[in-house]
Amino acid sequence: MAAPPVQVRGPRLVEKVLQVTLEEVGRVGFAALSVETVAALAGVNKTTIYRRWPTKFELVRAALDCVGQDVTDLPDTGSLRGDLLALATALMRSLETPGGRALYGRIVSGDGPELAEVIASLYAEKGREHAIIVERAIARGELPEGSDPVLIIEMMVGSLIHFAFMVAVPARRRRHEQIVDLLLTGALRGGAIPAGRAAAARATAKAPRRPAARRARARKGPPVTRG
Repeated sequence: MAAPPVQVRGPRLVEKVLQVTLEEVGRVGFAALSVETVAALAGVNKTTIYRRWPTKFELVRAALDCVGQDVTDLPDTGSLRGDLLALATALMRSLETPGGRALYGRIVSGDGPELAEVIASLYAEKGREHAIIVERAIARGELPEGSDPVLIIEMMVGSLIHFAFMVAVPARRRRHEQIVDLLLTGALRGGAIPAGRAAAARATAKAPRRPAARRARARKGPPVTRG
């Protein structure tokens, strides 16, 4: 008798299901994705998938997180530029994978609003996590106080995605370094400080200060005239 097929379990099962999910989303999109099809292609029962990922949203979100697993670890090179370059390099690698290109390609083409919602949810969470490297830089004095860490990360990620899908391949080489340097140039000049706070800071800095003697007279009040 032939030996029964070995059933995939544990981490290997998770990896297989998520890989199949990525391929299917890239092929048919989020709306047309079928959990039954994913289960059949992965060689598991659909109840196995539903036990771990109760909804299609959660399944696709986990698969997308798998695409960006190289971007999960927070770099700590000792400088903001080094950290952002490490993060940008990892993100570019994830965008260059077949799964990454298929998924983001669907969003860029306007073919997947539901998929865009899943990715927006994931990257909002990742943006908050990655903002820690900017917070560290502010604490080190590399950026002005009041700079928005999440905005800096979002600007970098958005620019990288644009160049990954909207610009010809030769033009993308080392473009991530230029993006990081351009972003830092603006952030160092206060470009990442929210408009209201920046205006208040400039007004405080430009407010004329009265000489000490005049301030002392103002505190004492007008001179008393004696008859």
